[in-house]
Amino acid sequence: MQNLVILSRLEQENLVRAIEAGLDVQVLRQLFIWCQGALRGLLPHGIMVCIHFGEDEQVLHVECLNSLPMDAVALARLCDPTKGLAVQLARYCRELNKLSCRIDAGPGEEPGVAEASEPPSAPSANGHTSALSTLRHELVLQQLSNALVHGTDRLHGGATFFALFEMSSAPTVRHEFFLSLMLPYLHMAFLRVLANRIATSPSAGPMLALSPRELEVLSYVIMGKTNLEIGMILELSPLTVKNHLQKIYRKLKVSNRVQALARSNELKLFAPKLAASRPSPLRLA
Repeated sequence: MQNLVILSRLEQENLVRAIEAGLDVQVLRQLFIWCQGALRGLLPHGIMVCIHFGEDEQVLHVECLNSLPMDAVALARLCDPTKGLAVQLARYCRELNKLSCRIDAGPGEEPGVAEASEPPSAPSANGHTSALSTLRHELVLQQLSNALVHGTDRLHGGATFFALFEMSSAPTVRHEFFLSLMLPYLHMAFLRVLANRIATSPSAGPMLALSPRELEVLSYVIMGKTNLEIGMILELSPLTVKNHLQKIYRKLKVSNRVQALARSNELKLFAPKLAASRPSPLRLA
C-alpha cells in the first residue's frame, strides 16, 4: 500500500494553478509557456521532452520544450526519436511494465528509481541494473543532473510520455506523485497540440521572411545571450541588435524573447528534424 501524500497549502495552490493553466493549451507555444510557467511552480525543471507513441509502440512525435541553451547536436542526442535519451527512458519504463522512473546523476549518488509493479526475476534484475547504469551514464555524458519520466498506459490512439530534465533538486517520490497528478492534463494538452497543428501552425512565410542576419541574431537569443553579448559577437551595437530583434518579433508575430523562443521551437528554425520518418497525419507536410 502506498504512503499517503499530504500536500502543503502552497503545493495545493500550485497544483490547482497548473491544472487551470493547462486547460487552455491548444498550440505548441502555449504548451511551452505553460510548462515553463505554471507547471514549474509544482515541478521545477529546465527541459521537458514530450513523446507520442503509436499503438504499435513506434515513436510518432517528439517535442522538446527547453529553456536552457542547447546546440543542435545536444538536442538531437536528447530527443532523437530512435535513440535519444528521452525515448530510451520511456522504453526502459515500457520494458519493465511500469509508468515512471527517476534518476539522479549527482556525484556519488545512486540512481533513484520507482519500484516496478512486480519484483523482477534474478536475470531480469541484472538486466534492469545494467540498463539503468547505461541510462545514468548517458545522463552524465549529456551533462544533465537528473531526470523524471512518467507516461500513460497503452491507450487507443497511442500513449504519451513526459521526461523532465534538470530539476532544481534530485527528483523524489513526491515529485513523481506530482507528475502523476499532472499526467492526464499533460496528455490531453499534448494531443490537442498535435491535433491542432495543421490548422493552427503558421505558414512558412514568417520563417522565410527572416534575413540571414536576423536568423543569426535569433540563434544567439535562443542560446541565452544578452543584446550586449550578441553585439560583441557579431560586432554590432546594442541598438542595432535591438532593432533586429524588433523586426524578428514582428515577423514571428511575438512580443518578447520568451515568445520568440517558443515560436522558434514551433517552427523548428534551428532544431534537427525530430519527427519519426514514418508518415503521420499529425505531422506537417
